[in-house]
Amino acid sequence: MPAESRRIEEEGVLLPLAKIVAAGKFAEKTAMRLFTEAPHPARNPAQNIADLRAQIAALAAGAEAMKICAQTFGAEETLRHLKLVQENAAAAARRLVATLQEGEGTATLDDGSVIKVRAYREKQKEKKKGKAGEKGKKSKVKKVKFVLDFSGTSPRHPANFNAPPAVARAAVIYCLRALLGEDIPLNDGILRAVRIVLPPGSMLRPRAPDAVAAGNVETSQNIVNAVFAALGVCAAAQGTCNNFTVGFPGKGADSPGKQYYETICGGTGALWNPPNKSTPPPSPMGGTGGGKLFNPPSISDGGGRGGETPNKLTPPPSPMGGAGGGKTPNKLTPPPSLMGGVGGGKPQGANGADAMQTHMTNSRASDPEVLETNYPLRLLEFSFRRGSGGKGKFRGGMGATRRLLFLAEGTAAILSSHRKVPPPGIAGGGAGKTGINAVRRKNGKTEILPPCASAEMHPGDEFTIKTPGGGGAGKN
Repeated sequence: MPAESRRIEEEGVLLPLAKIVAAGKFAEKTAMRLFTEAPHPARNPAQNIADLRAQIAALAAGAEAMKICAQTFGAEETLRHLKLVQENAAAAARRLVATLQEGEGTATLDDGSVIKVRAYREKQKEKKKGKAGEKGKKSKVKKVKFVLDFSGTSPRHPANFNAPPAVARAAVIYCLRALLGEDIPLNDGILRAVRIVLPPGSMLRPRAPDAVAAGNVETSQNIVNAVFAALGVCAAAQGTCNNFTVGFPGKGADSPGKQYYETICGGTGALWNPPNKSTPPPSPMGGTGGGKLFNPPSISDGGGRGGETPNKLTPPPSPMGGAGGGKTPNKLTPPPSLMGGVGGGKPQGANGADAMQTHMTNSRASDPEVLETNYPLRLLEFSFRRGSGGKGKFRGGMGATRRLLFLAEGTAAILSSHRKVPPPGIAGGGAGKTGINAVRRKNGKTEILPPCASAEMHPGDEFTIKTPGGGGAGKN
């Protein structure tokens, strides 16, 4: 992942519209040509083609499953249930937004760019047709919709922090699902309850050839922080994926180069006055509409509570906000729920979680044994970054420290955020500490790197990443 790209063609191979499957056969020669004849060709086209084959196979399996559904239940019944899934999501989202507060939120990037959002309700006039055969005018009813307006967001970014509209939409869906407390399938129906305004010419609505590498991994994190701030439910999380990539050169055709990519966990923001838990009505799909509460510390969607786990010698985070195995604060306090406050009582807030994958990331770190066996790297440290969470009535989660020793020549790149601007707190809570990227050379000299940078690494050099802490909530 390029840390300093300025145009989209610098970020990898741009695949044009091309037929790569015909009569059920994969056109491997055509695909290979697309990957190898681009201005910036793929380093490992065989691996890319294998990934492409896997995606095509997944689509074929999905199509076959839909065909079986239609044959078993009938096309009309299958389509009816697909529609019900979306309608159920829309109804759940409408119940949620009826409880949300209006407000404004801002997320500031390290270069001064801002993501601004205003959350408010608007009344819309909706025409409703009368029954067939009836005379008279069509009646009009007022419909309330929740609006997330990103006007005031910075113009198109000169580097690669531009985020296509699909990224903003996905971030909004994530925010709503994190607050829902109902176990609903991921689908577009949830957006029927909201209207998203993305101003033309902004970094959330870029145009080719704008670079977008950081949009999906960095800007998305800050969209979520801004939305949660506007709704008044959560302090800022670390606001970055801490994207770390390493490339090792090959030694001829028989020994191709190796690439490694990981994201690194950090602190989550403290919760503040989350929406009240409510029992959902019966679901049109035959259940109770879910009812499974979304329960932090990790508010990572799809990755469970795991995220990245510290090395085996470091105890994992406790759901109580401390380090597992150590002293657990508030032993009598049950785990926080984003939907129910602390212990189901009056919603107030909860501490952020320590060293967790936040928001847009849900990947786990490679086991040290796997990492060190496959790459000329040695993991020296993976630990909690104590004291990095923002202070407050509820403290922000701690970030992490990760140190890697290079055993061979290679190139390392870091694409990150909140190295200059700290993740802010909420309702008077303190900001989390900023992250740090550093290279310690074999001779003992240390180089502090900017948020987005690359460095040539030599045997004996160390790369250290200290990830940001989450913001705190409420005055201490």
